[in-house]
Amino acid sequence: MHSRQESIPADQQNESSRITPAQQRKIHALKQELNLDDTAYRSLLSAWHSLSGKPIESSLYLTRAQASAVIKTLEWKMEQTPQVRRKIYASEKQLRMIHALWRNVSRAHDEKGIHESLRAFLKHHFHVSDHEHIPKKKVPKIVKALTEMKQSKDVHTPVSQ
Repeated sequence: MHSRQESIPADQQNESSRITPAQQRKIHALKQELNLDDTAYRSLLSAWHSLSGKPIESSLYLTRAQASAVIKTLEWKMEQTPQVRRKIYASEKQLRMIHALWRNVSRAHDEKGIHESLRAFLKHHFHVSDHEHIPKKKVPKIVKALTEMKQSKDVHTPVSQ
């Protein structure tokens, strides 16, 4: 029986340059999300080559840099696939609601300031780097936080007479 080390070509055996288990899991999760069949997946991998010049046939043979490129390619493909995008990211309606809630609590007065402050809030509190691509699973937490911020602001705002 062969070990994993023996089954990997000699030019790919450097531990520090090989694909990590986390990268491998990510690639396979993206493959499933995109419903790629084996032929399409192998065709995608064959765009990358080992140091010996042979097309890559398995994610096991990717370097870390190549795996990062494959992940970026698959993520880009997900962005371009509307049915996948709808399944993963907040809908336009949810985004409008988040933006409206943010306008109620933001101290910014111009559109640029509102967008920049929302981006900073989402990045700091929810690790979301793009306010137009909010993962669907984070929407309820974001809405709850913004609603609580609005309620807190209303409680502390003096009523003018």
